[in-house]
Amino acid sequence: MKTEVKPRIDKGFYINDIELVRIKDAQNEQIKKISGGVDANFSYELKYRNGVIANIPSVNDILSEENDGTKSIIRLAMIASSVIDVDTKIAVRFSDMSHSENSDSVSISYDVLSNDKDWTFVTASIIDERIKKVTTSNIIALVLGSKFFRISPVLIPMGVLASYSWKTNDALKSKVERLSEIRSSSKSVIDYLYKVDVMNATVSHSIDYLPLVMILSFVPVLLSLFFTERMINWFPRYTFYWGDATARYDKRVTLIRFLAGGVIFAIIIGMTGNYFYDLIFSR
Repeated sequence: MKTEVKPRIDKGFYINDIELVRIKDAQNEQIKKISGGVDANFSYELKYRNGVIANIPSVNDILSEENDGTKSIIRLAMIASSVIDVDTKIAVRFSDMSHSENSDSVSISYDVLSNDKDWTFVTASIIDERIKKVTTSNIIALVLGSKFFRISPVLIPMGVLASYSWKTNDALKSKVERLSEIRSSSKSVIDYLYKVDVMNATVSHSIDYLPLVMILSFVPVLLSLFFTERMINWFPRYTFYWGDATARYDKRVTLIRFLAGGVIFAIIIGMTGNYFYDLIFSR
């Protein structure tokens, strides 16, 4: 009786040449156990960013791929089958879901099929352990991949408007209270008009600048929308780490570490500066 296990894993992954070979070896070892020591028959399929699908003869040929630009790998499938029992196979697939050219529904999937129930579940467990070693955290994905993050720049003018409206409302309330005080303390109409004129000369006219503030607030919004998409691309969830992609990935990691270190250093310097300022000038 055929037994099949078909897990689907919606996570990011970082897979390099070492882990790719280890997954392939795990497939082969399990096929050998059910095939009396006979090696598995492998087939490999790649899909590139330009939409081309190619059958590759070996793992070494996969690792020698350019893997950049239109030749970037967005899907990798490794299928190991038994030459003794055609119904026995182990298929593992990795898909870069960040590209619209990829129509897969999940980023990681594997299929284990055989007529031996125990072997099927043991093999599925072994493949699952190997895949866990290449999956990445979903924390960044939850932030950068969320719809909220993509529309967050729009919240900037909304926040500015809310803050400005709140301050303007307080200013209007204060003006009304001041007018009431002037009305009760004025001795004549001329005195009232004079005091109102003085008040208008000194009161804040911030509400008059509201249109200008709204226009200026949309400038960082446009910049943020531009950099938001760039930031998402700079934190890739799916990485096939070989070929020319390694240099590009390493540059991104180096820059991110540099920026993160700069931010932390600036915070420490700022806190230290504030501490010594308070220590010296508070006496």
